[in-house]
Amino acid sequence: MLKRLTGYIRVPAVCRNLLWIMLAASAAVCIGELLTNKIYFRQSEVFSGEWTALVGNIFILCCFLAFLFALTNKVLPAVLIGLLLYGFLVLSNILKLIHFDSPLRLTDLQYLADLRVVAKSFLSIKTFAEILAACAAATVIIIISWRKKSPALSRILRLCVGAVAAVFIVLAFMVPSLDAPRDWLSKHGIELPESWQYEPRGSVQLNGLLVEWAMEAMDMSYRAPENYSRSEIERIVRTYEPKPAANDATRKEQPVNLIIYLIESFMDPLDLGVRFTSDPIPTFHAISSKGSSAKVVVPVFGGTSANTEFELLTGLSMYFLPEDSCPYRQYILQDIPSLPRLLHQHGYRTIAIPADPPYLFNHRAAYGHLGFNGWIFPETDPRIRRSPAPDFVADEAIADAVIDASRNGSPFFIFAFTGGSHFPWDYPDYNNSDLDIAGQMPEPDRSKLKTYINALRVADNSLNKLIAYFEKSDQKTAILVMGDHLPPLRETYDTIRFFNSTELNNVQKRYREPMALWCNYPAAKEDFVCSANFIAVRLLQILGLRPAGSLALSAEVYSHFPVLSKYVQTADGRLFAPQSPEIPFQQLLNDYRLLQYDLLLGKQYALR
Repeated sequence: MLKRLTGYIRVPAVCRNLLWIMLAASAAVCIGELLTNKIYFRQSEVFSGEWTALVGNIFILCCFLAFLFALTNKVLPAVLIGLLLYGFLVLSNILKLIHFDSPLRLTDLQYLADLRVVAKSFLSIKTFAEILAACAAATVIIIISWRKKSPALSRILRLCVGAVAAVFIVLAFMVPSLDAPRDWLSKHGIELPESWQYEPRGSVQLNGLLVEWAMEAMDMSYRAPENYSRSEIERIVRTYEPKPAANDATRKEQPVNLIIYLIESFMDPLDLGVRFTSDPIPTFHAISSKGSSAKVVVPVFGGTSANTEFELLTGLSMYFLPEDSCPYRQYILQDIPSLPRLLHQHGYRTIAIPADPPYLFNHRAAYGHLGFNGWIFPETDPRIRRSPAPDFVADEAIADAVIDASRNGSPFFIFAFTGGSHFPWDYPDYNNSDLDIAGQMPEPDRSKLKTYINALRVADNSLNKLIAYFEKSDQKTAILVMGDHLPPLRETYDTIRFFNSTELNNVQKRYREPMALWCNYPAAKEDFVCSANFIAVRLLQILGLRPAGSLALSAEVYSHFPVLSKYVQTADGRLFAPQSPEIPFQQLLNDYRLLQYDLLLGKQYALR
């Protein structure tokens, strides 16, 4: 009876299988970390961190394989399935590091719904076919191994193995949130995300992918600040809401129409220090030389455009949110104050016209919560003109949509976002273009850069079409032009040593976007630097409107911190690393953090 209940006779087989699982996990982790080091970090060592981190990665993968073993009751299929999934994570991590200089994170799971667009953008047909072939081969091997007879475990033994493995996996992701284990981990070479010096790329190199995920799990939730309460929010609202002056005109005599024209993967190609046969963006250079221009610090590099949108349209900041989170998907779940909502209250028609499909980044729901009273998704029109980029709407079609929307009455605010310069730049449409690199550059960097600058020229031509139209308008109109993030041209950056400078200089290069403001009426020229979350405040000044609500607090923060993003810059020019304890005006920043939490995930006391 005892033998039948415990499966005692099969215990040696279980031990043998668990040993195979441990060896397979050890080999897989070492190979995965070695590939990541060689391909992205360009180092030949198997693992860059401490032995504790390596053991931690092996332990987590062992537990996962053991859980699959208990679930399937077959060791070989369980190992093959587990290693296939781990291999997919390693490949995804390497691809994200290459294209975005950011590791794969738990928060990236939210983009599974956008997988079709992501795959279309980052995988060529050949690469996609190779991945499908590898998956098919792995599936065949798994099926064959599944049919092979192997010693079966008793139900109780399977339950024990599975339960123990599951408990250890949960503990691996929960223990780092406890003070005592966290201190031990820190002393033994594990990078913790709570440190103000935390940097994801260096952390994943030292921790390894799976331990990094375990560390991230402790920090991925957007927790309420310790002093969050109704009384605190009411104090903040009273403190920062501006009092109307007796002689203050809240708007200029004639309202100013406003267009934000966001260009995908935009940069000034001349910043690369590469000579071209002609200027790729003459229109942008012309308006930036005559009108106001800026370097805008955006929260992302190479992708996740929605986070730049979030800062532009709300005046809130990614500075207070978990690394690589996406507010459009995670936090904008109810109506919040924003630039479009405030403009709508002042009689503006507010329209969003993105090149992306409505489901990408949850755009349709997010635009509704931001207070847009209309949106147009040209992507859904099968007759719309397409760009050479992977099936994106042509930039000229976006410009035409803006012009058409402007004809329906004034004043208006139109937020337009192009997609024709989207990655990848490996298509042949511009091979015979006269716009080319004037000097020497190795392949495939030269071809990719040539395609990119030609895509920018198309975007610039569409911008010129907009300006030509509104130049003739008798209504005051301002057009703000900037990019969402720098292009993911990693090989080109490496070839020309673009980021071969001090750490601070590299951060500034990585996250600064050129911006220009064009007006069809006389306006003072001003050149400045600010982060994207303060653009709304500056635009309200241009429109002659007073910031209100959360934007009033943004205006106050802006007066002390022109830049609050991937680095911090005070009004007197001092520079700090994010979350540095030496940053001044901590009370002001804490108020900003409290109000942002209240609006996104709190009880919205500020709106009562």
